[in-house]
Amino acid sequence: MNNYFGCNFKRLINSYRVARAKELLEGDECPVSELFSRCGFASKSVFYVAFGKMVG
Repeated sequence: MNNYFGCNFKRLINSYRVARAKELLEGDECPVSELFSRCGFASKSVFYVAFGKMVG
């Protein structure tokens, strides 16, 4: 997996989750307070760390 995608499994999954979060934010489909759970993150803090690493 590392060779094919250039990252480990956790980072790959988080990239898909963050991409989904960005879609939800752009479309105003979801309140920010529910965003982390709708994207599959266990908690807000884990979401914030992943989002910060991917988006900046």
